[in-house]
Amino acid sequence: PMSSLQYGTLSSVYYAPNIVMPVVAGVLCQKSRSKSLPLLGFVAAAAVGHAVFAWGAWTRRYAWLLGGRSVLGLCYEAIDMGSIPFMGPIFTPEW
Repeated sequence: PMSSLQYGTLSSVYYAPNIVMPVVAGVLCQKSRSKSLPLLGFVAAAAVGHAVFAWGAWTRRYAWLLGGRSVLGLCYEAIDMGSIPFMGPIFTPEW
């Protein structure tokens, strides 16, 4: 079983990248020639993060769980920023 400290650490490593990742992902998406390339890279990295986390759960190795959660935290915040160029044109300035 996992202790409450371990469980809290899993949440922390997931949410900690939210402090800086929106800025980093925003700059990457703006500097890229392709709108979809950074987003696809983050989605692919998120898939790797899921695989790492699943492997950690399967083998019951906490370090793998931490690694997978940290990758997922980085990627999901970047995916949020990367989707803005696609979602923006859908919504008009009128409410």
